[in-house]
Amino acid sequence: MKVYCATCISSFGDGLDDITFALLLYSVSHSTFITSYVFATVQAVFSTISVPSKNSLSLLIMDNEFLLESKSLLNTSLQLIQVFSYALSSIFIKVVGLYTMLFIDSLTFIISGILFGKIKYSEVNVPYRKICEFKKDVIDGFVFIKNKTGIMLILILAFGGNVLMSSSEALLPAYFGTYYNKCRRKFSSKST
Repeated sequence: MKVYCATCISSFGDGLDDITFALLLYSVSHSTFITSYVFATVQAVFSTISVPSKNSLSLLIMDNEFLLESKSLLNTSLQLIQVFSYALSSIFIKVVGLYTMLFIDSLTFIISGILFGKIKYSEVNVPYRKICEFKKDVIDGFVFIKNKTGIMLILILAFGGNVLMSSSEALLPAYFGTYYNKCRRKFSSKST
């Protein structure tokens, strides 16, 4: 149940930057390549800001004994999802159309918001912690990630992929649309 709630919160956080980016692109439908790059970079910044908020919300959902593992699992899952999501969303946009995709994105955003509102938690005031305890927690977290080869490899690959793709990942629908139209014309001319 807690993983389900974390997934809902993740969707809620991503929905805002997705809708903002879609509205910006829609409002400048005759945008140039440079304008699209600027909006893609802004979307990447919004996406980067949403990750710390998701991590802070996991404190409300998970017990302290599972907190490190749940954060690692959540971040690893988000990185893996991000690797495939833009290419798959480009295909989905081309198949169902932009307006249908915007409707589905808005609908999932609303559903995530409703599910987020149903999360019950009690506010607990934690006494002041010393800085050495915080440093120990941070060091333990880095040691945990360093010792898990799979997590470290995924983080390195995801970081490299994000650096290479962050400014152009939102342009994939346009590239796919051009490629799809060329293929469609090629096959339709062969069939006649």
